[in-house]
Amino acid sequence: MYNIKDDIKNSIYKNAYILCGEEEFLIDHYSKEIISANTDEDTAQFNLMKISKELPSEEDIDAFINSYPFMSERKVLLLHDTGIFKKASENQKKYWSELIQSIPEYAIIIFAETQIDKRSSLYKQVSKIYPVCEFEYQTTGTLASWLIRLFKSSGKTVTSEDAAYMAEISGPSMMSLKSEAEKLISYCTEADTITAEMIDSLVTRNIENKVFGMVDDIVALNRNDAFIKLSDLKALNEEPIKIISIIFKKFATFHKLLILKSRPMREICSLTGLYEKHAKNNLAQADKLGARKIVAVMSKCRDMDFAVKNGSIDKWLATEIIINEALSR
Repeated sequence: MYNIKDDIKNSIYKNAYILCGEEEFLIDHYSKEIISANTDEDTAQFNLMKISKELPSEEDIDAFINSYPFMSERKVLLLHDTGIFKKASENQKKYWSELIQSIPEYAIIIFAETQIDKRSSLYKQVSKIYPVCEFEYQTTGTLASWLIRLFKSSGKTVTSEDAAYMAEISGPSMMSLKSEAEKLISYCTEADTITAEMIDSLVTRNIENKVFGMVDDIVALNRNDAFIKLSDLKALNEEPIKIISIIFKKFATFHKLLILKSRPMREICSLTGLYEKHAKNNLAQADKLGARKIVAVMSKCRDMDFAVKNGSIDKWLATEIIINEALSR
């Protein structure tokens, strides 16, 4: 991936960037970094244009791009989640295709899009000329380090293990984690250290952690508890296709751990992004399941994912079939 940090560090900017991917926090963070480095609050009304959630008016874009910056060397156009790389009409594609090839030296265009279609002819053209920064969800280790810094900035401490625990139960979205961290800081004003008990009491668990809890019951052959957790997910209107994806991810981790189990634990942790405690727990579960069952569940996830998407099976029934496959030992 293109290292946008170098541009920010060296204050040398391209005329356009595509900031995309699932991690909205980083898209927002680097958009703000580019904007703050090239505009200031006093002249922002002249030198900064933000367009969000809709395709921009060509007339407005022309008026902004083709006018020189006011009391500044740069001006910035931010397009945020406009769907320009997914739903632009042929006329709009033609307009942007021409604009991209003739951006004035003083202008920077930021395409901050969480949803893109890489097959789009416009995306292909822009990405050939200008850098693409695709921000994926971060590993548990990276999120834990970030949480430690976040708490430290508010005068709080947290152990690496507890930070990793919080990242696991409430991540991987940094937006969500930041909100949960702020909640902890707000409620725990008298405490200098954020503990696992505080995290359990106050932090909202994400769907991934809830599904992982269901997998724990499956591994332990607690059928009733597993299906109770599935019913809870259904009551929360969670998407079955997402649940299937998370089950597949968990079993893929089990599979990887079995392949790596003969290596030193430090190397296993490095290759999987897991802390040692979690790596050992996951490896114990993988051993209990066995390679054959793990592969069978992964295969069933793929089959059910395809069946749901082509409409040949009810999505909740597909999820139940996967759980029954994992429980049949």
